[in-house]
Amino acid sequence: MSVPEVIINLWDYADEEQQIIVSLAGRAYIVQGTDEEKTALLQKLAVTDFVMTALYQDDYGEIHVLGA
Repeated sequence: MSVPEVIINLWDYADEEQQIIVSLAGRAYIVQGTDEEKTALLQKLAVTDFVMTALYQDDYGEIHVLGA
């Protein structure tokens, strides 16, 4: 059996007008299995991981990620 390993779903939030990434969000898991099994799990969870975050802009114009 394989050793448990940290895997992470990451996604970026981009300012398309300026063509830059303004923030990154991610969600980590500790799992074991083959690389193919881990990849399949991350792909399956990406759909729900993404909607669990929210962006907000503070009074200084900085963008932050909540829930990541």
